[in-house]
Amino acid sequence: MPDARGRRIEEVDVHALDAARLEPLIGRERMARYEAIAEATQERFAGRAVVNVNSTATGGGVAEMLQTLLAYGRGAGLDVRWLVIQGDPESSRSRSASTTASTGALGTAASSARRSASTTRLLRGRTRRSFGRSSARVTSCSCTIRSPPA
Repeated sequence: MPDARGRRIEEVDVHALDAARLEPLIGRERMARYEAIAEATQERFAGRAVVNVNSTATGGGVAEMLQTLLAYGRGAGLDVRWLVIQGDPESSRSRSASTTASTGALGTAASSARRSASTTRLLRGRTRRSFGRSSARVTSCSCTIRSPPA
C-alpha cells in the first residue's frame, strides 16, 4: 500500500523450515545446541516481532540470505518478518546510505541522517499499523516491535 509520497512497503511471505533437517549435516551435539538457543530466544522474544527491512525480495545477497535465515527463525518459533520498501528516490538514497553505514563503509553515512529520518518515520508508522503495536524501536535496516507496557 503506497503512502502519501508514493512509497510502498510490502511484507514478503516466508515459510518456516524445520532445522531438524540439518542434523545429519551438523551432528547431534550442534543440533542440541541450536535447539537450546532457539528455546532461549523464544522466551526472550515472547510477544515481540523482529522485522527485517530491505529494498528487494529477490536477487542480491541480502535477499537470498533473508529467505533462508527467516525461514529457520520461523521454524524455531520466532515471529520474524520481512518488509520490502520501495518508492521515492529520497528513500532509495537513504536505504543505500544506511546499508553503507551498517556494513562499515565510510563516506555517505554522515550525510544520510536527514534522508534516514524520513525512512525511519515511514517504517515506524507502517510497523505500528501492520502489527498493532504502539511502540517500535526502528532503525533504517531492521526494527524490533515491543508490546505496549501493561
